[in-house]
Amino acid sequence: MQKDENIMDAAFVFFFFFLLGIVAYRWGVDSREGLNGLEWERRARYWATHLRCSHE
Repeated sequence: MQKDENIMDAAFVFFFFFLLGIVAYRWGVDSREGLNGLEWERRARYWATHLRCSHE
């Protein structure tokens, strides 16, 4: 019984980190940009484009 619980715990931890990796890949920030990056300008352009298209 203890061995099955250990396997389930290991599987849970593995899938947690696997999903965390997918989330980081999809919504993560590129840290190579530095403090003077254009992140906010890109986000503003992205949302301006998508909001304008969704209301047409």
